[in-house]
Amino acid sequence: MKKILFVFAMMALSLSIFAQGNPVVNVSVRETIESQTPYSIQLVVVNYQTYSVIGSAFLTLNQPVPYSVSQFPVTSINLPEPYPSNVDYCRILVRVFRSNNTIAAYQYTGVMSWDELTTSADPINIVIP
Repeated sequence: MKKILFVFAMMALSLSIFAQGNPVVNVSVRETIESQTPYSIQLVVVNYQTYSVIGSAFLTLNQPVPYSVSQFPVTSINLPEPYPSNVDYCRILVRVFRSNNTIAAYQYTGVMSWDELTTSADPINIVIP
């Protein structure tokens, strides 16, 4: 019994270490009334004041919703080493733009903290009114 518990503990530890070294985000976007309007969805690493600290990456361009992405690697934003500290890189912000507009049609602000990102597989859910 102790050996089985040890194996499960080692698996959990290795998954946690892997997640911290390879953070991913899961995003789900939908509209309350489907319109087939194309949207662009952007992922940004921000600090506690919601200022971008390192750049951004587009999850998709000109995509009608509903849209869902799983396991999008945050490292595609080219984060500098060492990986984010709680002081500099605090949150993940997802912005949804109408594709023909540079102003955010809807911006989700209940963003994930870096700790949640590296320890949770919960998606960031966005509902466009």
